[in-house]
Amino acid sequence: MLFELAGEVNKSQDVALARLLKDLGGVLGLLQQDPEAFLQGGSAVDDDEAAEIEALIQARKEARANKNWAESDRVRDELTARGIVLEDGPQGTTGAGPEPPGAALRRCACQARVKGG
Repeated sequence: MLFELAGEVNKSQDVALARLLKDLGGVLGLLQQDPEAFLQGGSAVDDDEAAEIEALIQARKEARANKNWAESDRVRDELTARGIVLEDGPQGTTGAGPEPPGAALRRCACQARVKGG
């Protein structure tokens, strides 16, 4: 029923139907999040947090370059706790694996700097 109603809302742009859809979705716990936040994967990464993540990624790259595996693992664990899953392979380091909400956005934002280290 919600799917059909959503289709009708999209076609008609009817505000009353949109409210009905949101109310009915609310019964199931759906459609209650801010659309912008939803499209961001629930992540609200601010500039300070992004800078911290970038610094951690750089620190891990340096630790790996210096073969300081314990430090590299510690930093990777910290990044994982923040929802950024790194995977080391023959082609370098990439983001991969199961991620909590918002992690995909964070990984995409940082992925260019992660490659190769």
